[in-house]
Amino acid sequence: LDPENTHKQDWPDAMTTTVREEGVEVHYKIADPMMHDTLVGVFEGVNPALDKITSWMGGPAKLLREMVTRMPDFIIANTTRDAIVTWINHGTSKTPINAVSNSMHRLIADTLERSHGRLSKTHKDLKRTAVLGGIENKDFTSENITKSTVKEIMGEKDVSKLLTRAWDFMGEMSNTGEGVARERVFEKTFEEAYESLRGQGLSVKEAEQHAMGEAGFQAKEILNFSRRGANPFLKFLTATIPFLNARIQGLDVFARNALSGTNIHRADSKVARAALWKRGAYIAGMTAIYAAINWDDEEYKSQSMHVREGNWLFTPFGWVIAVPIPFEAGIVFKTIPEHAVRLLMGESSDELMEAVGHAAMQTLQFNLLPQAVKPMVEGATGVNFFTGQSIVPYYQQNLKPELQYGDKTSAVARLVEKAVPDWLPGGESVTPYIVDNTLRGYFGSAATYALAASDAILHNPMFGFTSENTDKMLVERPLVRRFFKDGIGPANEQAYWSLVKELDGVTASLRVLSKQDPKKAIEYRKSNQEIMELASVIRETGKMMSQLRDLDTQIKNSQTMTGAQKQSSRRVIKERKAKLLSLYPELKRRVG
Repeated sequence: LDPENTHKQDWPDAMTTTVREEGVEVHYKIADPMMHDTLVGVFEGVNPALDKITSWMGGPAKLLREMVTRMPDFIIANTTRDAIVTWINHGTSKTPINAVSNSMHRLIADTLERSHGRLSKTHKDLKRTAVLGGIENKDFTSENITKSTVKEIMGEKDVSKLLTRAWDFMGEMSNTGEGVARERVFEKTFEEAYESLRGQGLSVKEAEQHAMGEAGFQAKEILNFSRRGANPFLKFLTATIPFLNARIQGLDVFARNALSGTNIHRADSKVARAALWKRGAYIAGMTAIYAAINWDDEEYKSQSMHVREGNWLFTPFGWVIAVPIPFEAGIVFKTIPEHAVRLLMGESSDELMEAVGHAAMQTLQFNLLPQAVKPMVEGATGVNFFTGQSIVPYYQQNLKPELQYGDKTSAVARLVEKAVPDWLPGGESVTPYIVDNTLRGYFGSAATYALAASDAILHNPMFGFTSENTDKMLVERPLVRRFFKDGIGPANEQAYWSLVKELDGVTASLRVLSKQDPKKAIEYRKSNQEIMELASVIRETGKMMSQLRDLDTQIKNSQTMTGAQKQSSRRVIKERKAKLLSLYPELKRRVG
């Protein structure tokens, strides 16, 4: 440190760095925080062993990111989230609906422009300020550039090259979607900064230069992936857990904007913070009305928890439209207000804690299990960590592995289960459900599209799946089902099987205690009186459910019914199941 150009401070704060001089902590003021953040960790030693492990464990995480971010459902959902969060933080449009529609229009227009080798003026400006043009070019080695040029000259003839071109196009579209929100923030900031600077007496050229720098900074700070810590453990986590770094950066940006008003144009920090909370209050107020309207809505209540918590759900015409919420701001302005209203209307504290747990573990990515082992751990435990549900339905868990499949199980999963010999370590526990879950765990939504395509091929007499090739509803198609849900969701059945599992556990425990300690068995029965009083109802429901499943199987395997007839008849059975189980979510709440 140069003593003549440094300034000490007696207390630490956000604009100081702390060092030790002769054993005493000394706080130096930071003149350039960005430069400081860039230099931190540059001169630290390298740990070859940890770097090797990180590189190996980070491979599956990188693969999943590539597979997920290129899929159309992710691109649409991510563009929607970014539009809403930039509206909250920066007020880029009059309403969040305008923000989303504008972003979607830009996504399509910019993608078409880029496919013809053209870029919008804003996109060019973002490249000039080094906001865009980095991560999407990370694989542009001289060899890859040569290959890309040859492809452009020679054209695409065979199927494999066409697929490669489609893959590259989806990558371009994903990069465009990531840049759309930055474009909107750039334009908003440039306009405000330019007018402010001109009002201060700067020339046109000077005002444009300064406004360009300010706008580029604000656009980059939406999610600044160059901000990385030097902690080796944190580097390991962000490299091995997909999207963890994005969640950390998102939390950081939202906290700085919401608590201190920094990073928001050139406005006074108090004014900027007040504007952000005003826009957030608008979202929270609409969410409170939304929660009250959906309190008794059967279509809403029938959806799984992870669907309800991760989306705003609207239920016109018996379908459920799912609008994804922004991650960090969504918890503050959607999750908390919604459950505050529902708590006042009679929601149990257990449901509230379940929602908070889902937000922490999944929405904010606080599940610190590396992607390299996560799908395998899920398979070993039999639980999907995202949904919190058993991978294999409870009523099928005692069946032989080859019989553990359902309507949504892929033909590939059933063929893989047959191909895996039982003598392999863990081979006897491989089921079609586990195979599907593992494939989706490692390859994300890309696996969903690939499995849907393979099902269309494999459902023929050669592979023996023809009898089960019933027509799927539109809301069951891979892309559509991300944003549209069946009005008859799985929540009622999940609540029923949760009570069945609990009852079976209590009954088995009572059987053992009755033999070992009858007095303790009486006390145990009293402590579980609520679930025991429901035993006869649950058992009777089980018989009716078994009859409906048998009837459903007969229809599914019918050789005389058409696909449309099967779909219609099975829909009636699904409606009967939903009506039969409609009271079970409430019974589950009472039992606790």
